[in-house]
Amino acid sequence: MKFTIMRENLLEALQKITSICINKSILPILNNILIKLKNGILFIISHNLEIEISTKIKSCKIIKEGEISIPAKKFLEICRNFPLNKIIKIKLVDNILIIKNNFIKFKLSVLPSNLFPNFINGKNLINFNLLNFNLINLIESTQFSMGIQDARYYINGMLIKSKNNIIYTVTTDGYRLSLCYYKYLKKISNFSIIIPRKSILELMKLLNKKKNFIINIKINNNSISFKFQKLLFNTKLINGNFPSYKEIFNKKYNYYIEFDKNILKEAIKRISIISDEKNIIYMYIKKKQAIIKSKNEIQEIAEEKIKINYLGKKFKVIFNSKYIIDILNFLKCNNIFFLLDKNISIINIKSKNIKYNSYIVMPIRL
Repeated sequence: MKFTIMRENLLEALQKITSICINKSILPILNNILIKLKNGILFIISHNLEIEISTKIKSCKIIKEGEISIPAKKFLEICRNFPLNKIIKIKLVDNILIIKNNFIKFKLSVLPSNLFPNFINGKNLINFNLLNFNLINLIESTQFSMGIQDARYYINGMLIKSKNNIIYTVTTDGYRLSLCYYKYLKKISNFSIIIPRKSILELMKLLNKKKNFIINIKINNNSISFKFQKLLFNTKLINGNFPSYKEIFNKKYNYYIEFDKNILKEAIKRISIISDEKNIIYMYIKKKQAIIKSKNEIQEIAEEKIKINYLGKKFKVIFNSKYIIDILNFLKCNNIFFLLDKNISIINIKSKNIKYNSYIVMPIRL
């Protein structure tokens, strides 16, 4: 195996795929990436048993084809510290990878390529394309509500489903629920899958927010793949049933309160300064005014009054300030609504202008 490549071309590819590699894994091969030279193309592949990312580079000179597995982080650091805009020469000699230019030389240990895990996709069931910006919006709108290492493994990820040509993303951690939908312009088969939290976060690192492009998405029996910009992202799926959520959004609401989003957000952030570690905030609602309070175990108290659009009867609601701030940070609008049912058992938060997103926060019962 022997090839030459510009430092910048190699470094760009390595930075995209090495984040999933497991440092100091009990399986040494999971610390590695696979380098493959075939048909005039350089392929670089990373794998952590749940996710596989591969990319290809044509802008290199292949002298001799071959494949080998090499330490990912170490190889990345070596390439990063080569001089800018220089050609790197790489070859395999007696099971040692030599990386050099005219003045610098490294020798790296390698592992046989046949030890590197293969990502096995099941039967291809669904195949469709989605614009980059649409996928980013679907994910960003809901990702902050995913469960984290919850015993209910099926909520430690994002539900993505299609029904009647509408694509939905839904997440919950048991205390809040986020939903976003997008009307797909072409015919698409119905499906329902759960993508693990780690896979969603890694995919978002790769999606380019500055350019719009088409992403080809394929769903198989046990995995999903995203193909875009010379990258192929494969991930296993969570096998389980996502909690039912339609009934919550379809509840009858008795209280409708309109807030200036920025005023509400800044008030909650200020009042949260002295709240306890559970981020508990008290909100007292009356005509045209909300009083937001917090206190802690050493009897410190914070209070702020803000104007609201509401003419109903008085009531109190208690919530986790972090959950509300997560939603307000995402919503790009001037005004929002809090919708509450008769028993104040849920808070449904909606934007006045954006109809494709809905959020539920469970009030705290003290």
